[in-house]
Amino acid sequence: MGLKRRILVLGSSATGGDWPPVRCVAKGLHSRGHELCCFADSAISATSNAMDIPVVTPATGREMAAYFARWGNDRRAEESMLDCLERNPILTGWSDEVLPEARELAEQLQPELIVSQLFCMELASRLSSQLRRPWCLVNPGVYFGPGARDVDLDYVGLDQSYFFPLFSSLMQTASLVLHGTDPVFDPPPPALPPHHRYVGPLLDDTSAPCPAYLEQIGPPWVLVTLSTYPQRGETALARSALHALSGHPVRVLLTISEGHSRDEIGPIPGNARIELFVPHSEVLLRACLSVSHAGHGIVARSLYHGVPMVLVPWVGDQPGVAYRAAKAGAAEVVAREDFTDERLAEAITKVLANQSYGQSAAGFARRLQSQNPVGAACDLIEQTLAAVQHH
Repeated sequence: MGLKRRILVLGSSATGGDWPPVRCVAKGLHSRGHELCCFADSAISATSNAMDIPVVTPATGREMAAYFARWGNDRRAEESMLDCLERNPILTGWSDEVLPEARELAEQLQPELIVSQLFCMELASRLSSQLRRPWCLVNPGVYFGPGARDVDLDYVGLDQSYFFPLFSSLMQTASLVLHGTDPVFDPPPPALPPHHRYVGPLLDDTSAPCPAYLEQIGPPWVLVTLSTYPQRGETALARSALHALSGHPVRVLLTISEGHSRDEIGPIPGNARIELFVPHSEVLLRACLSVSHAGHGIVARSLYHGVPMVLVPWVGDQPGVAYRAAKAGAAEVVAREDFTDERLAEAITKVLANQSYGQSAAGFARRLQSQNPVGAACDLIEQTLAAVQHH
């Protein structure tokens, strides 16, 4: 084991899929003996015992979720955001408020490196500048940066017009950018900047016992899942998928979050069940298909287990993720604007009847299961620390 280093990790659970990959890296660094401390919200603090890493939370009312909530309750905010791209009412506003607290923690810890998730980038960049310490961004999805695919093709909504232009600017101040995606799934640009590195999907399942019903003998399972943080109208995807799959010889597990309304999903067919939480890996080990919104996490996990997909990209970076899954031959995609019960049913039938989708997914599984993305990420962070020490 190398020299023990002090590392500050910035996190928020308010933004969905960009915290779990950082959690993977933090656990890996902790297991190597480094001293870590997280500046993160109370939801992360409540689950930090499993990581055995101390968490310091912002003052009451200063967690990032509160800033998203205030913006979401003011429909005029979206217009003001687009009119004033140089100042983000969420990222900049949150960073302004919590910077003194984060700075105080950093002065106590004296970190040699800062590790940040996507939506904490502005705070990381400002701390890095003030403390004169390197910082590392963990990108949870497909590559964005110099030479990336056209943003208009990969992103929709505010991610396309607002967040990612800001992210791209902030990313330029990072000492190291770790892309938690697969270079075969998401080929890098010909001139990848030297401090940008692909490490592979950073998948982190919350440990939980496998439900007994998954192990019962019967038809194969299909996983249907929605976003961790509910998106407007997406329960229509779950309702349509359950209806389409009711006529196939499969068992269906639908996972939703507490923010989704069960009433909007409607009656549950006899071959299906609905749960708030089941480790997706346990389902995918027994699955012949997954149906989802094309979040990078569930797509990468499906590929890891060799499970073909039907994807309906809903928001954010999901169109870009779905495009890559289809190009890889492992998924059938239904664009949101083309989404109907009939179109989704056709896509499901096509994937279930055509072995080529499963064969393409299986090829990814063989390769991904032989890799160690967390180890690769930790190696690169340690190399960055060593380079800084030599200077």
